[in-house]
Amino acid sequence: MKNNFKYRFILNLCLIVGLLLLLGAAVLSIAYGFSVGNVIALVLAGFFIALYFIYPKLSPFWRKLTNIKLLIAALFVAGMFVFIGINGAKNTVTFNEDCVLVLGCGIRGETILPTLQLRLDKCLEYLQKNPSAMVIVSGGQGRNEAISEAEAMKRYLVSQGVNAAQIVEENRSRNTQQNFQNSKILIDSILNSDYSVACITSNYHAYRTEKLSSAAGLPVTQYHSGSLWYLYPSAYFREMLSICKMWVSGEHSTQNKLQAIQNELQPTDCYYLVEKFVDSTEIGKKGHNKVEIMQYVNDFTSDCFIRIFFRRKENFNDVRKTDWWFCNNFIFDGTQGFMYFDISSRPEISDFNNDGYNDFTYRSIDAPRGGNDIRKLFIYDLEKDKFIYIKNSEEYPNLKYNKELDCITSYILTATQSQYFLKLDGDSLVPFAYIDTQMEFYGEDEIYIYVYEIDKNGNEILLERKKADFEMMPYFTNYKPLKAKK
Repeated sequence: MKNNFKYRFILNLCLIVGLLLLLGAAVLSIAYGFSVGNVIALVLAGFFIALYFIYPKLSPFWRKLTNIKLLIAALFVAGMFVFIGINGAKNTVTFNEDCVLVLGCGIRGETILPTLQLRLDKCLEYLQKNPSAMVIVSGGQGRNEAISEAEAMKRYLVSQGVNAAQIVEENRSRNTQQNFQNSKILIDSILNSDYSVACITSNYHAYRTEKLSSAAGLPVTQYHSGSLWYLYPSAYFREMLSICKMWVSGEHSTQNKLQAIQNELQPTDCYYLVEKFVDSTEIGKKGHNKVEIMQYVNDFTSDCFIRIFFRRKENFNDVRKTDWWFCNNFIFDGTQGFMYFDISSRPEISDFNNDGYNDFTYRSIDAPRGGNDIRKLFIYDLEKDKFIYIKNSEEYPNLKYNKELDCITSYILTATQSQYFLKLDGDSLVPFAYIDTQMEFYGEDEIYIYVYEIDKNGNEILLERKKADFEMMPYFTNYKPLKAKK
């Protein structure tokens, strides 16, 4: 009777497990597309269903041997599930990392799937506590994916309000090992060697994340997302197999394959540092503030980007063992030039608001014929001890401090010439007056000057119109009365 019960229990268990695996694989394939995990589930479903029909035909000896194997397998799977769960139970982030790395895990077409969305939502949660961290989204393009996972992740984060310039794509990876290897190469090309990285991934992925990141020379802190309840069985089983593969192949060995990957990379696959500027003696509070501007170029695509760090000096040693404490940073597209070799950012330090502390600009666009010097402007805020990016500064070329009116002026060269008088308002430049020239025909071409004042509501008030006695408009230090620099 006892043996008969055991026989029926094992037989029914094989059938139930097989049918559940088959149902789960079918549902997940319809909902999220075909994947390696679903193939594994189908193979296991076939095995258990086949065993349901084969088991009654086995001899007592083979039945007993099968029982032992099934028991060992069940104990191993249960132990691995507990092991995976324990490793994913604790977050180790400090929310002070320089960079946050989000690992991809599959999309469908261009659509973010639930597990990846949970990771990205966790990234948004992280950025609320550390908004200045650079974001690396890592994931290549699979067979059923219209775009790379990295691009889809960036789109999602931007749609949720993250600045696109803050996000860097790593779009070559095909697995977790490559996620870390390729991301390390990318981060090394952007940041100084002394940096820290937080990694966002699913909680069941924590153990391999720790081992493979260390093997790639990119140790990380972790911030885990969860998963939908009905995905956990498949995810845990797939992760168990991946861990076993890692143990057998030695992917997690400290003698990692990073150098081999670097050797395989073509020079066109990487960004190269082409320009670096550092100052700590003139900017902000002299000797207390520091700016580092670095421009990187991809030789193959000609893409370039600029990374700017602002730091301040403290009287204590921080965890990074440096006297320069991270203050704030920015990532922008690189200098846009008409000639690839002429992409210098030409940083300049000057006091734009007459507070006694130098501010900072760099050339962001190389205008045609060099007439307009278009720059991004950063103003030092003494109260906050940090630099404020003036978001519309590129709209006003040739910026200069005007001592007479205690304002900023912009001299713009187009078919005619104009000059704007600007004041700082938070992170923007606001015009309060401007001078314009127009070519008018009265028997012959004549140049006329128009002087406008702009009220608080943005209305333009014409103050003066007169015939010009020059061909090229001079630099004006005042508009009321009109006064040109001698």
